[in-house]
Amino acid sequence: MIYVAIIFGLLILIALRFLWIWRSYIRLISHIDIAMEQIGTHLSNRFYALNQVLDVAKGYDFRNTEIIILELAKCRKNADEAITPESVITQELAFKEAERHIQIIVDHHPTLVLNPAYIKAKEDYDTYDSRAKISRIVYNDLVKKLNRKLNGWVTGYIGDLLKIDERELLEEPSGPMADDAG
Repeated sequence: MIYVAIIFGLLILIALRFLWIWRSYIRLISHIDIAMEQIGTHLSNRFYALNQVLDVAKGYDFRNTEIIILELAKCRKNADEAITPESVITQELAFKEAERHIQIIVDHHPTLVLNPAYIKAKEDYDTYDSRAKISRIVYNDLVKKLNRKLNGWVTGYIGDLLKIDERELLEEPSGPMADDAG
């Protein structure tokens, strides 16, 4: 009789441990999704702030500014559907390219940086840029924690049972546009 009680107690402990790990996975995945949504929000705000910068720059170099606005609009249209690590990197590359073009406009028209509307728009853009970087750090920390948990012995086995996959880290954008930007 005592053996049955011990086995029953062990089964309850194993079930409780399984539920605790399952709940921790759900909480972690929820935090990862929230961090990705925050990145998307900051990128949207950054996009609108960049458009404000370009609207001011339009008075100095209309033709080049319009081209940049059209390219950004195409990139942003594709990114509005769902925020994924790939869409974040695509948007980051588009922002870097736009920053490079804005710097060229500023080099040709140095009085642009004295314009109060430009200064305000640029400050807004930089604020959303730093917020997006902070959200990227939070996202990457959570993803590393999830991936580390999935590589553990017991937690990895339970993750496999629950069909939880590793997530992709958000790396800094790289490529020809990012290398030129800065």
